[in-house]
Amino acid sequence: MIHFHDLAIAPFWDTMRSRDWCGELARRANTPVWLNRKGEVEWNLSGSLNDSGHHEEALVAADKGIAALQRVLGYGPDSNAEKQLLILYNQKANVLGSLHRYRDAVEPAALSHALRTRRLIAEPGDPARERDLVVSYAPYALVLAQAGRRAEACAVLRKAGRMWDDIRRAGHLSGLDARRSLDEYHQIGMRYCRS
Repeated sequence: MIHFHDLAIAPFWDTMRSRDWCGELARRANTPVWLNRKGEVEWNLSGSLNDSGHHEEALVAADKGIAALQRVLGYGPDSNAEKQLLILYNQKANVLGSLHRYRDAVEPAALSHALRTRRLIAEPGDPARERDLVVSYAPYALVLAQAGRRAEACAVLRKAGRMWDDIRRAGHLSGLDARRSLDEYHQIGMRYCRS
């Protein structure tokens, strides 16, 4: 039986295999612009593959994207590459969760969280970077809890609670975060951290 997801991905694979694409990529493969694009393509591919049940292939794509973006950062600071990399780390953690490899998912989730923390330290008080960090606490705590590390998960959620309070007091809490992100934070806390 052919699934819609398989049909939707087929044209992408045809494009990836085309000679013109490969020739262009070979000529520019090591430039930051193309490595950034490769990272983005691999992120999109990994998400599509994971959503369609092709978890092992999704993991390979996530790893390729991470490697490409790490190479970009080897050229020097690049905020766009950092943002894509922290998303790809989370993507890898999600894929590993789909494979029920919860302990393995902790490392990429921690790398994403650490990168978000470093980005905020580099630009203290930046509301976008504050939000970027605070929304990462809940999924990071979930990964820790699923890996059997509940005490750490609950400590992460306590930090998140303090940060959400600071964001609310500063008047930076968006309606979307008040509805979705805070709800996710509370749901994970109720599930894993109730005494």
